[in-house]
Amino acid sequence: MLRELSIPLQTIYAELLERCAAADMADAFHEPGSFVSKEVRGRRYWYFQRSADRTQSYVGPETEELLRRIAAWRQGRSAERERRELVTALRRAGVPGPDAATGRALKALADGAVFRLRAVLVGTLAYQTYAPLLGVKLPGASLRTGDIDIAQRHEISIALDDAAPAPLELLQRGDPSFRPVPGLDRRTTSFAGAGGVRVEFLAPKKRSEERVWLKALRTHAQALSYLEYLLQETQPAIVLAGAGVLVNVPDPARYAWHKLAVATLRQNRIKARKDVQQAGLLMERLLQTEPARLSQTFAAFVGSGRGRRRLIEGGLKLLSPALRAAVLAQVAADAG
Repeated sequence: MLRELSIPLQTIYAELLERCAAADMADAFHEPGSFVSKEVRGRRYWYFQRSADRTQSYVGPETEELLRRIAAWRQGRSAERERRELVTALRRAGVPGPDAATGRALKALADGAVFRLRAVLVGTLAYQTYAPLLGVKLPGASLRTGDIDIAQRHEISIALDDAAPAPLELLQRGDPSFRPVPGLDRRTTSFAGAGGVRVEFLAPKKRSEERVWLKALRTHAQALSYLEYLLQETQPAIVLAGAGVLVNVPDPARYAWHKLAVATLRQNRIKARKDVQQAGLLMERLLQTEPARLSQTFAAFVGSGRGRRRLIEGGLKLLSPALRAAVLAQVAADAG
């Protein structure tokens, strides 16, 4: 039985998310300038224009969240010490976060604009952020990881007219021991530090390619099947490290279905069990809070390619009988 986070803790997290978003905007655009917008094919996009030379940096597509962040930047809202206190309060209450070395590496990437350029944190670190987002305590055994997995859609990386510094440069700012992980292919996709932290860059697989160049992140990425589905809907979240690290994470319902599908393909049984555990816990919570969302994202997965229904059916068999029955009943009810 999942235990809910108290309303005060959920309120603290919401406040932290707002403050980190404002601070991220202030840190990224601290020099004199202003925010300007452009309309492209019926959609509005925002840029930061520097006063000195009128050069522009991409900020993102217009959303209510982004407009709030711009407004907060204009009001000069930033207080690192207070954010650290909020992070400490949440960690002491049992809300999960990474170890110090992982937090430093993640912050170095965030400071280098990796997440502003619409990269997405995936894997167990993303899963950690769902605890406060969904208002629930997630069992500790499912939260252990030594990896930072970062993904980006290839078409987004090409379309952006801005780029982050190379990953190795950013990571070495936080830990000079970081080095590329050697492999048979010279197109490096992962980096490791002496402290055991490993950073892997990922992208959706197109055709038979094994490596994809992500222009905006200045790195190659390992191409993976079914990742496109995971990256189609994302949201901001806070990793509880330092004063809070603002990242993008997948929609939790999509994360659950993706993990269930991937578990059936794993050769590593330990990782497969971890996938199923994470998927099951998220589905249990979503059945309580957003059951229709669970059904909608199921339909999106099985309808996005041949053979995907069979893959999901195999994953559902790995859940407990009671949870499997409840999920199938919900999907059937919404489909009818």
